Amino acid sequence: MLRSAVPDDGIIGQVRLGVWLCSVVVFRGDSARCSVASTICPVTHEHQRWAAQLPGQPLSRALDLLAGADVTAIPFGLAAANARLAFDLPLGRSGNAFHTLVEHGRNRRVALVGHFPFVERLRPVVGHLDVLELEPRDGDLPADQAEHALPLADVVAVTGTAVLNDTLAGLLPLLRPAAFNIMLGPSTPLHPLLLQWGFHVIGGATVSDIPALLESMDGSASTHDLRGHRLVMFRAEDWAGRSA
Repeated sequence: MLRSAVPDDGIIGQVRLGVWLCSVVVFRGDSARCSVASTICPVTHEHQRWAAQLPGQPLSRALDLLAGADVTAIPFGLAAANARLAFDLPLGRSGNAFHTLVEHGRNRRVALVGHFPFVERLRPVVGHLDVLELEPRDGDLPADQAEHALPLADVVAVTGTAVLNDTLAGLLPLLRPAAFNIMLGPSTPLHPLLLQWGFHVIGGATVSDIPALLESMDGSASTHDLRGHRLVMFRAEDWAGRSA
């Protein structure tokens, strides 16, 4: 569904790889935008093959990877989609995911889909915290416990990689409309479609300095290692008056 929501009028420019991230530049005429996505797993030769093949290709070539079964290709499709979406973004508000979850989760039941870096800081300041992970760490719940944990939660944060690993469709029916639902992370598509799917806030990254971002991609393991970007959050009212 995301594929059909992203215009395919563009050309793929530079593609870079970090350790767990990829970045894609998209050109439309003389203008360029860039975005990133998680590679889900450490970079392999297959990731490197895609990074070498895509520059100069029509944007549609990268977007079509979103619907494929190759897990090493999908991140490039999502990074390209996010870069194309960046041409049409409303002005985002700077956002801190941790502070947002503390604000809404204090004395309430919170569930995280994904082991975010701030888990240990968040645990003592909310009423109850469930962390669901495909590869659980100490204190986490297995991801297959989502059907029990999410319907009980007052606040739910879902990692943007759920778009990449084909788990989002199974999570959406478990989100209570009365809960405060948020999607976070650099892979998050910044498109109002996610708000229609039940998220109240979507948080991701926008790139303000493409050369700085591309230079910092080498060896980067997370967005904390990157330059030239800022973390932003969007709510439904940010798209007020715009068509989805």
